[in-house]
Amino acid sequence: MIQDRNTASLFATGRKLESRTLGEGYEGQQLFDTRRLSSGVYLYHIVQEGKKVSEGKFIVTH
Repeated sequence: MIQDRNTASLFATGRKLESRTLGEGYEGQQLFDTRRLSSGVYLYHIVQEGKKVSEGKFIVTH
């Protein structure tokens, strides 16, 4: 169930690692500091007004 209004959440292996409220700035971009993450594939989703509006994945390599 999606309850947050405007958030970006980051997941790995089905576990939520980080969730944050989206701010203005960066004109449609959201930055995640990946230095503390292990190398691998991560999933994200973005919720706006209580509805999932975007989801995807990215790869971290160190």
